[in-house]
Amino acid sequence: LAALLALGGSGCASSAKPASGSAAGPGKSAAAGAARATSPRPLEDGPGPMLWRVTSPRGTSALLLGTMHLGIEAKRDLPAFVFKAFNAAKQVAFEADVRTINPIELIKLARLRGPPTLDKRLGPEAWAKLTKLLAGKLPPVVMAQLEPWLIVVMLVAKVVPRTTPMDLALMKDAMVNKQRLVFLEHWKEQLGMMDKVIKAEHLAKLLDHTAEQRTLFNKMATLYRAGQAKQMRALLDEEPDWSRGDADKAHELMLLRRNQRWLPKVRRMIGDNDAFIAVGLAHLIGKDNLLDMLRARGYKVARVRR
Repeated sequence: LAALLALGGSGCASSAKPASGSAAGPGKSAAAGAARATSPRPLEDGPGPMLWRVTSPRGTSALLLGTMHLGIEAKRDLPAFVFKAFNAAKQVAFEADVRTINPIELIKLARLRGPPTLDKRLGPEAWAKLTKLLAGKLPPVVMAQLEPWLIVVMLVAKVVPRTTPMDLALMKDAMVNKQRLVFLEHWKEQLGMMDKVIKAEHLAKLLDHTAEQRTLFNKMATLYRAGQAKQMRALLDEEPDWSRGDADKAHELMLLRRNQRWLPKVRRMIGDNDAFIAVGLAHLIGKDNLLDMLRARGYKVARVRR
């Protein structure tokens, strides 16, 4: 779960922070079986950033960067030539505009839509762990009225190294550069997707394995910096927190459907011949990824190492 959130869950998850002490009151999963692409192409491990150039049949191209939403400091961990290419682009694309997330609106969206409250869903032992881990973040009486997905986001943010989210760091540079900003979806769509996927049982499992999640994030960050795309994909495929049915549903909603929705915008930007596109790495290396969808439509894809 944590790996999927860091590499593909949502760019806004790393920036979604409810206002401390905010008030909250009480407040169907999608059908599985969407058409799948072929198995992902073999990946090469590093060195070099998680950066690919995609060239259309007409010869126009764009750069696609796979990001880690959490745990990576862009200015420190990406080589200078990535920023040179980024700064040269006339338009840059991100998953969603994390600057517009309103904490009060976020809390409203995260209200439980009916009983039982979160403490009852988790049980006394897991609830005690949660309130201890998030002590000072939100009052327990408020936390009990929130959907599990927001608590998972807060918990994951607590166990990973504190960094500026990559997407936000790059977005700030684009604003300074006065580049055109393109967003592939609205942040509310991202939160709606997480609401469909993340349930109380997933939060309970995360509470049982916070130390392991911290170790996992450190491993992911090391592999990311070293350009180990093949090993990063293996970590995604090994996610232990899901049942088979839950894993299929998470993949469909968090990756497959979003890639399918984004594909027309990505193709238009490649056609413009002046774009840099930054999305969670899972969207570029996991099953049914954007790069394979583009290959299937006649685009050439090449890893950029320097």
